[in-house]
Amino acid sequence: MVPFGVDALVIYLASTYSEIVWIFLPIVTMGSLAGVALTYWIGRRAGYAGLPWLLTPRQLDRLKVIVQKAGAGRLAAAAVLPPPFPLTPFVLTCGALDFDRRRFFLVFGVMRLIRFATIALLARHYGDRVRQIL
Repeated sequence: MVPFGVDALVIYLASTYSEIVWIFLPIVTMGSLAGVALTYWIGRRAGYAGLPWLLTPRQLDRLKVIVQKAGAGRLAAAAVLPPPFPLTPFVLTCGALDFDRRRFFLVFGVMRLIRFATIALLARHYGDRVRQIL
């Protein structure tokens, strides 16, 4: 996977097609949610007993505490942080510990939409200069 791939796609689309950027945001958000849903499902199928096969012991101990205490704020922060934040271990742990699915996907989806909208607005504003960098 290319680092910043989805973000770069949003930047390119928003700077190139600024008039219809609102169409891309829900599509990219749904794609992101589909990827996270797959990871969540893998964690759920693996269960807590299967996590040591997927994560290092250090990651597992740290994430177990974080997820068990996770409120909407921590989940929202995880959804907004860009790479190289280790999102996959976090989502796997949420699935394995049977984190409330509705709350997880609602908060995650809203925060991803906010993240992509912010990126798109910045790309619309800076347009050509951003495309030259990409």
